[in-house]
Amino acid sequence: MAGAVPRRRLTPADAASGFDVAFAGPPDEPDVRRLLAETPLGGSIGLAFTREPDAFDADFGLAERHAFVVARERTSGRLVGLAERLVLEARVGGRIRLLPHLGALRLAPSARGRISILRRGFALLRSLDRPDECPFALTSVTADNDAALRLLTRGLPGLPTYRPIGDFSTFALRSRCDRRARAAVVPLGPNDLGELARFLDAASSARPFAFVWREAKLRLLLADGLAPEDVLVLRRNGAIAGAVVVWDQRARRRTVVARLPIGLRLFRPVAALAAPLLDLPRPPHDGDVLAQATLTALALADEADADGFETLLAAGVDRAREKGLDVAVLGVPTAHPWRAMIRARRRGIEYRTRLHLAHWPEGRDAVAALGNAIAFPETGLL
Repeated sequence: MAGAVPRRRLTPADAASGFDVAFAGPPDEPDVRRLLAETPLGGSIGLAFTREPDAFDADFGLAERHAFVVARERTSGRLVGLAERLVLEARVGGRIRLLPHLGALRLAPSARGRISILRRGFALLRSLDRPDECPFALTSVTADNDAALRLLTRGLPGLPTYRPIGDFSTFALRSRCDRRARAAVVPLGPNDLGELARFLDAASSARPFAFVWREAKLRLLLADGLAPEDVLVLRRNGAIAGAVVVWDQRARRRTVVARLPIGLRLFRPVAALAAPLLDLPRPPHDGDVLAQATLTALALADEADADGFETLLAAGVDRAREKGLDVAVLGVPTAHPWRAMIRARRRGIEYRTRLHLAHWPEGRDAVAALGNAIAFPETGLL
């Protein structure tokens, strides 16, 4: 876990609540993983986003700071609440800033409706704010998780303000062969890493909330199992004009199908037969760990370059197939032209999340100063 977290004393109000809320330490780690596995996100398809084998290492070393807040039922000792805070380098207001990200907000069924747990958890998260960080945090909520959206955006006392900043579309695309696209790109060469980092930095400079892919961060992924063949580079006149990283995160982060709609369960054999014909991903079973690659760090020198975008997308999908993965996942802002390009050329499954900036009163002016630019966070780190 990156960065140290302060301890907090138990107040009389805490003692009367029946729950202990605190920063997670190594003894809590197995229970953090358990709660993530047991509390899928709501919506038409229940997906559990797990952290295996160590929740504290699930940031791949990319976070500057990383902490979990947990809530335990005092009588049973069972962990019933969870939130995660990551601090990443990102583009904010035209500058490189340390941007907190809030995620993995979970409550076990026995703790649902316990607003006091949320208040105490957010108070602990607030205590981690530092002067060198943005005075707000980026967070996302599944668009069809109506209960969570209503709760977090009601303006309840003791909770931060959630300001919506746009929708984010994540596409699940069936992996397939595309030799022509693969022939147009080359894998990362042994001396290309510095050039790639400079290209990604320039290409993302105008993207609000884009992750800063420094050379050292890319080296971390390569040392952690990412192969040079997973980094695809598009060159024109000898210079990098585009790039995409095909990232299999299952060594630390997994997406597990916890609950399928009853209609899909009943007609799954038919859907499985139709999927190849419709160019859609194979329908999973309950309990499946999705075999997917995240197409991350996708960038072009000219974002309006439709041919370059299609080449990188097709090459990334082909690389996912070559790695034996069923699905390639790519996220883009819903309002960005790339979404329309994907929908025009592919038959993928689109999932929507609502992006918000969570802030306390002292962050209100900083949020207002950002305007209404299209938020472009990194898919693999949301």
